[in-house]
Parts: sequence; C-alpha cells; structure tokens
Amino acid sequence: MLHSFSGLNDGAYPFTGLVSDASGGLYGATNAGGPAGFCVVFKLTSNSKGTWTEKVLHAFRSVAVVHGTPIFDAGGNLYANVAFGGSASDGTVFKLAPQSNGSWTYSVLHTFVGKPSESPIGELVMDLRGHLYGLTELCRSGCQGVVFEITQSRESLVALRSPARGRR
Repeated sequence: MLHSFSGLNDGAYPFTGLVSDASGGLYGATNAGGPAGFCVVFKLTSNSKGTWTEKVLHAFRSVAVVHGTPIFDAGGNLYANVAFGGSASDGTVFKLAPQSNGSWTYSVLHTFVGKPSESPIGELVMDLRGHLYGLTELCRSGCQGVVFEITQSRESLVALRSPARGRR
C-alpha cells in the first residue's frame, strides 16, 4: 500500500487513474475530501525509506468531480477536466502549473456554461501543438454529445449530432 486516504485534507475516494512524471511521482485525484470536503488533485512521491508521501496540489472549494486521468504537457503542467464544477456547475478544463517553490498554480482554461455543452468526461488528449481535445456527455441545445478543442489562443467547441436521437 502506497497511501491510505483519510477522508480529511488528503482527500477521499480516489476516482481517476494515475499518471507518472519523469522522476516516478504519481498523480491523480479524489472524488471527495480535502479542506472543503470536495475533491483534491494529489502527488505521491517515493522517499529513501521506501515509503510514499502524499502532497495535495489543489483542493477544490466547491462541487467538482475530476473526470479522467490527468495528463502532462512537455513543460510539466498537469491538465484534467472537472464535471459539475465551475461558475455554472457545468464543468471546467483546468491546468496546474508547477512553481519553483514547490507549489502549483491552478487556472481554469474553459468553463462550460451549457451551450453548446456541459459535463466534460473522460481523459483529455493533447496533440504536438499543445491543443487539448475532450468530450462532454450532456447538451442543452439538443445535441447528443460534443467533441471540444482548447488551444493556447482560443477555445472552440464543436457539437456532434448522434444519428440515433436519445441514445448515448
């Protein structure tokens, strides 16, 4: 066992898969816990004694569920999507950037507000240019799902209509 979550500040109910960095650190997210009782993004680091130490990189302060295993870019930034979070509670895509002092800076890249979609799910994918791609499962505009792209300079959301209405 590498870490047992207490349900307090360290989080509760790990929900995503794990991703590792070049030095063997493991990153993931919980579905609850943290200082405000909501999910946390964490890092587990192995030490010289053969044990592992958990560090909370970000604790969400409102309802949020991190969906999909976080991903890294070439600069060591961590990305994931959150269902049910953000100002409209329709989800967000976020970035955690490592700082030289060991802290991580949280920023929201996109907030879903129901049009054309909401509730991002699954893993994000990043292409060689640094563009992020992902999926949402819900739409208020009548579509049956959305594939979205987020670039450094703009956000674009592309609605996809299912040929069989009402099926997921």
